[in-house]
Parts: sequence; structure tokens; C-alpha cells
Amino acid sequence: MKTSIRIMALLLSLFAAFGGIAKPSLPDLDFETYDKFPADGWRVSGREAGYSVSVDDKVFQRGQRSVSIAFKGSKPNAGSFSHILTLKTKGQNIKLRGAVKTEGITDGWAGLMLNVHPKQAFSNMSEQKLAGDNDWADFEISLDVDLKNASAITVGGLLSGNGKVWFDDLQILIDDKPLVSSQLREMPRAYKDNEFDSGSMLDLSGLDEARLINLDLLGRVWGFLKYHHPNVGKGDYNWDYELFRFLPGYLSVVDIQERDKSLVDWIDRLGKVIPCIDCKVTNQESVLKPDHRWFYESGLSKELIKKLNSVYEGRRQGASFYVTTNSWRRVIFSNEKAYSNMPYPDDGFRLLALYRYWNIVQYFFPYKYLTDKEWSGVLAEYIPLFLGARNRLDYEKVTLSLIAELKDTHANLWAGRGEIEKMRGEFYPPVFTRFVEGELVAVDFYTENKRDISDMSRLSGLSIGDVITEIDGVPVEKLVRDRLGYYPASNEASRLRDIAPDLLRSNKAEIDISFRRDKVMRNTSLKLFKKDELDYFYLYRKPKGEKSYKNIDRDIGYVTLATIEKEDVDSIKNQFKDAAGIIIDIRNYPNTPSMYSLGSFFVEDKSAFAKFTYPNIDNPGEFGVRNVTVLRPSEVTFKGKLVVLVNENTQSQAEFTAMAFRAGRDTTIIGSKTSGADGNMVRLELPGGLRTAFSGLGVYYPDGGETQRVGIIPDIEVKPTIVGVREGRDELVEKAIELIRTSSVGR
Repeated sequence: MKTSIRIMALLLSLFAAFGGIAKPSLPDLDFETYDKFPADGWRVSGREAGYSVSVDDKVFQRGQRSVSIAFKGSKPNAGSFSHILTLKTKGQNIKLRGAVKTEGITDGWAGLMLNVHPKQAFSNMSEQKLAGDNDWADFEISLDVDLKNASAITVGGLLSGNGKVWFDDLQILIDDKPLVSSQLREMPRAYKDNEFDSGSMLDLSGLDEARLINLDLLGRVWGFLKYHHPNVGKGDYNWDYELFRFLPGYLSVVDIQERDKSLVDWIDRLGKVIPCIDCKVTNQESVLKPDHRWFYESGLSKELIKKLNSVYEGRRQGASFYVTTNSWRRVIFSNEKAYSNMPYPDDGFRLLALYRYWNIVQYFFPYKYLTDKEWSGVLAEYIPLFLGARNRLDYEKVTLSLIAELKDTHANLWAGRGEIEKMRGEFYPPVFTRFVEGELVAVDFYTENKRDISDMSRLSGLSIGDVITEIDGVPVEKLVRDRLGYYPASNEASRLRDIAPDLLRSNKAEIDISFRRDKVMRNTSLKLFKKDELDYFYLYRKPKGEKSYKNIDRDIGYVTLATIEKEDVDSIKNQFKDAAGIIIDIRNYPNTPSMYSLGSFFVEDKSAFAKFTYPNIDNPGEFGVRNVTVLRPSEVTFKGKLVVLVNENTQSQAEFTAMAFRAGRDTTIIGSKTSGADGNMVRLELPGGLRTAFSGLGVYYPDGGETQRVGIIPDIEVKPTIVGVREGRDELVEKAIELIRTSSVGR
């Protein structure tokens, strides 16, 4: 009897997990059964921008129908059609083939579209630049990807720009064999919920203090259920849209008792939660542990606390609809829609943006404990700010301010900050500026139309080494203070690094500046340029056409990681094995990873140089015990002196590389504090087409010492001087040579 019950329970669980017994099937990829579009399961985008997607029974390659995308608007953007298929298959390659015909495509391209989720691989044929008039031809997208880590794929077609394109006879192949229905899972119900695609239909203005407090609690409960409730984790619910359904009734409650009961009833409607027999208790040695203090510190009813704890005890294990990890244990936020069709998201979607971001940080940011403010209080602070954003610029600014609370240079608005960029200025200076000895100094020139630096200096009225003191009559110090909140950074060194190149930007084509040269104050009107008129660079200028290594000062090797190639490493070892010393310049971002291949040259024994912590998606909020990373010596060990150059441009992989070199037999790091943002970036989307990121892994020294926000602290601090900049000297290289010569004498 007990065996029969167990079998029945297993069958019921499988039934629930896959949405019933209906077998998934492939859509009609040659479009012969469709009379109109979008058909069942297919989605289209771009209609609001003037793109029309339809079935065409007059133009086709095979059969009697194709699907076309045509632009009929006034301001071209992009239109597409797509279908999501959930996979349960293995393989190392996936292909999308199809026939494409184009007519009059300008200012863009057309192409097939293939996306492997969660964020495994993507192509839309943009690199092929299929434009103009082209008769029917077969095209193919081929992606090499381990499909055992893939949950779904999106297939379809795209038109960017003006014109018209037709698609016919699409085919999907796994390892060169046609995809069949048995390789599909039943589509999660969340994919089929499109009720609020055009807006939340919520007005959240004029809320009193009690309702704002209730929204703070709701954000916590919503995020907790998103990452813990097994039925939400299976994709049974579009959790964004469930928020919009729940909000109207929730905001109408009259007291705390009714509020808590509404939350209990909501949790009950999600389905029964069975205690998890595989869930492990939180490791007490973990660097970060789940923070559920709000269960008990928010004045919740005993029934609601009990209900939340029951969800925690039955929490989903492993990958879920909204979060998973890749083979490097980096967290991936899957199925987070960017809602790019909403340039200015409405009240509900702006609140959703805050809830999504706050909870992702709450459960998956390894350095949450390093923020200046306790993260628990940030949600309540920002609810009225997000709801009060009056336009797109306000929305971008408040989102950027929220991101800045992380104090993480990896965290920024990496896409969707168009209004902020307009505010900073569409015209750019011809000179690159940097803070040197606490003052804004011209350190390099961009070049317009390939004019050389002397021409640009003459035209601008500035020289390298000039100290800029005022811009349009406003002191530089005030301009910096006004901008601090909109430049997310781990420390002040990296914040000033990012602010400096933007201070001379303007929406005017000419600005007035005051500057000091040789202790004499001067004024000039500085002509500005559109960005595409300049040879614009950011953070540092890569040496063009130069090898990554060379001899300097006779028997000293110099290596810049800005241009290093994988094949350079053996040549560096051979050329410099008997050198008096080697200078490795990491005042840049490495062109290719070299921390292990080159780092092994400088250690004599197996040497630990870093520890990692990883997110535990089985127990959201936990970052486990640190794992040690080591260098193993190469066949030949360098016997000379190694000097590593770092500064505020040394960030992320560059910092990790510096940590590896620090483990060398005789290494000295010189320069200034680095950016303080280590650990692979994880990316996420927010409503309105915003894209952001943050450091996704915890990185520490072998003894547990911090690197985040702290940066790599040099053994000897050496900073450029204004005099040195003016004279064109590299004072860090000079100091490195001095250290190597002194060390050689000592030997």
C-alpha cells in the first residue's frame, strides 16, 4: 500500500512539474498552417514603432506561405517575431536554418534570431549585415553551446531599420539532427501569461505612510516567494504579473491584520509546499547567510511568519525559472524581461524594477555586507523615489542612485541610460582628463579626423599638464560634488576616474574654461565635438600595433597586459628568463587572461593567491565557505625581480591578476589603490530596457582579507605628478627600474 502511495505521489509531482500530461510539440516552422500572425505561441515586437508582422500567401520560397516584417512608421527601430521552446536535451551545437528574402532595407539589417537561455549564446545575424534587395537565399546560425545547461531557446526573425523582409522554412538542428518533440518540455505557464504586456494599469500615486510601509513588506514577501516557493520556481506563475494582480486588493486593506491575512491567502493560492527532505541547513562558516530577520522584526502575525517559514522549509532546490548558475557557478537571472517597449515604465513597472533589483541584491550579491547603508533599509527609502519619478530621466537617475548604493564599480547602468547621457552632454572635449595630485589635469588628446596630438593641442589651446580649475565659471570641485551620486564606484579613486572624462562634456559646442599652466592662470574657449568625430577612448589608450613586451633600459623586460596575446606568454618567458627584472603593467584591462599562464613563471612552489565564495541557489542568501585558488610553478622559474604597476584603472580581472603576481617569489606592487571591484560580473535586466550588473563572486586573499572596495593596495605608493605629466614621464616605470636596479645590486 505504501509503495502504491509513493508511486501515485511521484506521478502527481511529475504532473504538476510539467503542467499536465499534454505532450509538447514543435510549432509550424514553415508557417503553412497559419492564416494570420502572431499565431499561437508566437510573439511579435515593434508594432508600437511601426513594424507589421504578417503571413504572406503571395511571396514564399517553399509551400504557400511565409512570414514578413515590414516597417511602416516614421522613425525606424526594430521589429521581430519569436517563439520560445523549452528544452530537455543534450548536445554541443544548435543551428537555426531558414530562407530569407529582403527588399529595400536601409539603416539596419535583417536576420534569423536564435537565443539559448539562460544567457548561454545568442545571434541575430547582425554581423552579416543583410540589407538592400536580396532574393531568396538560405541562411544559418550555428552556436556551439553545452545544451545540458540550457533551459530554453528562442527562435525567430528580425528587421532592424527600414524596408521589408520575408522568412520561410525555418529548421532547428541539435548536433546536425532535426529537433524533435521528444526533446522539448511542456511550456511553463509563466511564458503564456501576457496580460500586462502593455502596462500594469496601476496608479500608485498619493500613497500615505501606512501604504508605503505595506509596500516595503510586500517587496520582501514577493522576492522571498520568487526565489523559494517551488511552484514559482517551476515557472507556474509569471511573477511580475502576479504582483500586478495582487497589488490592488493589497493596497485596499484597512489594517495590519487584514494585510497579513491577504499575504497568507496569496501564499496559499500558490499551492501546497511539502517540507524539503534534501534541503541542507545553512553552513555556519559561510561568509554570508540568509537574512530572514524581517520575519520577526516587522510586526507580522504568527500565521504569516509560520507560512513564510513553511515556504523556506520546502524551498526549491537547484535551478529555477528565475535563477540558475552556469558551469563556472556564476549566477544567471533567467526570464527577467526588460520590457523595452516601455521607455517610461508606468507606476507598477517602476515598482517592479525596484523590487526585482532589491531582492536580487538581497539574495545574490556577495558583498551586501560592505554597503554603507544596511541593505534592509534601502527598499523603504527608494519606494517613494521610484514612484515619484516623473519621466524617463528621473527613472534613469533614481535607478542609477539605487545601483550606486552597492558601492561596486561593476554596478552601473550599462544600457538604457540615454537620457543621462544627454544630460551629461552630446559634445565631447578633444582632451582626456584625469585627477592628478587632486586636480583635474589634461593628460592626453583624442584626435579628430586623425589629426595628430600637436594639431589638437594647438586647436584646443590646451597642453598636456594643464590644470583645469573652472568650467563655464563653475569650480571643478563643485562640479564633482554635484555628480558624485551618479557615478557608482567601489571607492573614491575609481569614482573620480569615471567623473574626470565627463566634466568637460556639454550640450553646447563650445565651453569656457580656466586653467593653470606654469603657475599662470589662463582662459580659453574650448571647442567640443560629437563623439564619433574623435578617436575616443575610455580609461586608457591601448598601444596600437605594438607588441605586448619589449626590453627597456638594457636588461629589463616590460610587459603590458593591455595587448597581451595567449601566444605571447611563452615568448615572454623565453626572452626574459635571464633578465635583471620584469615590469608588468596592469594599469589597464588584460587583453587575454594571463594570471595562471604567466603567473606560474614567478612562483617556485605551489602558491595560494585567492579565495572565492559562490552563491548557493539551494539556499538563497548564502555564499559558502571560501575555496582556495593556487598557482603551480612552470618548468622554469624567473629568478629576477618582478615589479607590477597598478592604479585606479586596474579593475576586476586586472585586480585578480595582480593578486596572482603578488604570490611570486620576489614581487613588488607599486602605484596606487586599484578600483576595488573583483569577482565576475553578473548581469540583469530592468523594466524600460535598462541593463545593469554587479560583482557576482566573492574574491578574497588567502588569509580572508578583503579586496572589494579596498582594491589592491600597493607595497609602495607611487602616483603621477603634474610635473611628470607635463614632461611626458612615466614615473611608475621610472620607480620600477630603480627598484630592479637596487635589487640587482643587492644580489
